[in-house]
Amino acid sequence: MKRSLQICMASLAGLIVGGGVFIAAFPTLAHFFYGPVYGEDQMSANASLLFIGLPATALVFAIAAGVWWAIRLKAKAESK
Repeated sequence: MKRSLQICMASLAGLIVGGGVFIAAFPTLAHFFYGPVYGEDQMSANASLLFIGLPATALVFAIAAGVWWAIRLKAKAESK
């Protein structure tokens, strides 16, 4: 039970960090992909980048953190 809770908490931390990283990088990404916003089309493109990229990045970070923590716990248990 303790191991699964630790993996769950690591995944939650990864989710939060991934979301924060994407939010921090979003203005640069939006400017790189779409340039300055002059109209509704570019605002919609920015919104789609945000609504697709944020959950995707957060999910990837959550999975990576959970897998990393599980491997770390397994290595720690084998070393004892």
